[in-house]
Amino acid sequence: ACRHHVLERVECAAFQDAFGPHSSPDNTFFKEFQEKWGTVDTTKDLKTLTLKNRKLIALQDSVIVFFRATLQCLENLPRDDYREVAELMIIFLGETPPRGIRFLKPVAYHHARWMSTIIYTAKMYIFSDQMNYCEELLRKIERICLFNSLIYSKHWLSATRGVDASLNDLSLFMELHDFATVDKPISERTLQIFKGQQWYLPEELAVFALFSEKT
Repeated sequence: ACRHHVLERVECAAFQDAFGPHSSPDNTFFKEFQEKWGTVDTTKDLKTLTLKNRKLIALQDSVIVFFRATLQCLENLPRDDYREVAELMIIFLGETPPRGIRFLKPVAYHHARWMSTIIYTAKMYIFSDQMNYCEELLRKIERICLFNSLIYSKHWLSATRGVDASLNDLSLFMELHDFATVDKPISERTLQIFKGQQWYLPEELAVFALFSEKT
């Protein structure tokens, strides 16, 4: 639970850097998208990520492998929205999930549902050609989707693995730092928040790594 709390704070920082601060309990961008969902043709005009940087392409390939492996172990996914996140990230990154390309109707969108930030922004980007978003809004969506797909979603889906906790913490710190080459403002803001949550990351957890398959 504490790992999910830390990650919620990190995602909030990234989202606010991309979209600005908010005061409403609901996300107005998501509400508008949900209201227009009935007009979306989910079988065509899918916009996916195109990367040119070699390092980012390598990172893209590695997270796709992770998401595919996660979908093969459904017992590690406590709810359907966890599965939806993994499948959406694969689609956003330009590939097809094991079950094929499918999209669920958007549901809850208030800020308390942190997974909605991943799910809604991915769908908004994928169907952005049909939504006719302005360049400014599309850029904001792309920024948060890059962060979610290449870094955040992997750590969110891994948060329930207690034996990997200390290794995942170190990996997240390094990835947030390296993300500065992609989006420096999001990198700096999320790192600041992550460092502020270090009291959730005590030294005693380091011993968990002895039982991790990652070591």
